[in-house]
Amino acid sequence: ILLETSGVETDALKKVIDRVDLVSLDVKIPSATGEAGHWEEHDRFMTVASQKKAYAKVVYDEKMSSDEVRQVLNLMKKGFTRKYSYPNLIALIKIKHHG
Repeated sequence: ILLETSGVETDALKKVIDRVDLVSLDVKIPSATGEAGHWEEHDRFMTVASQKKAYAKVVYDEKMSSDEVRQVLNLMKKGFTRKYSYPNLIALIKIKHHG
């Protein structure tokens, strides 16, 4: 079973982690989405997700700042050092703004 997630609902993940095979986490970069960053929430989520095979998708655009690059790298570095090497894959997804 694949679980597609926003990567911020750690308590909900804890309830179902034993029933899933693969966890997909979206990391949405604030400059690309206009939303606040969820770095701490993603970190807590990854701790639970690391019990299974998992991967992260990073949604970004040309406005991505060097600070955001560092945040993503730090988040992924922490994930790679955990017991189950979360995430096994990082997919980078670039979005284009029209207008």
